Amino acid sequence: MEILQYPDIRLFNTSVPIVAISRINPTLLAEMRYAVTAVAGGIAAVQLGDPVQLICIKFGSEELFLVNPQVVREYSPTIFSNERCLSINKGRSTFVVSRYEKVKVRYTSLDNITKVRKFLGKDSYVVQHEIDHLNGKLVNQK
Repeated sequence: MEILQYPDIRLFNTSVPIVAISRINPTLLAEMRYAVTAVAGGIAAVQLGDPVQLICIKFGSEELFLVNPQVVREYSPTIFSNERCLSINKGRSTFVVSRYEKVKVRYTSLDNITKVRKFLGKDSYVVQHEIDHLNGKLVNQK
């Protein structure tokens, strides 16, 4: 598994929506699952070289894949978050980023069910960070 590193141009492209969940590459899912359990709390498919709108996040013991995630509501206030990114200096650098403390996200599950979920605190920052990747944005650009 290779994680793309800044300044790889592929990290700056907007990821494309997934139209058929059944066609998601099982190897990609396995690599994302490994990355969130062994290396980080979240990863976007584009960081592994597949520019599709898919992120995987680990919250405690919960592993969550979000297909075509969209922030549908941002709640004030914004606060500063200390973040690392596996695609910048292999996650060894820390960046201070302004994030919403709470967001509501609409996404499709791997079961092909559309869901809406609120994320708060650290969970909110991780989701926003990974969705930024899908939009070609990195923490060093915030």
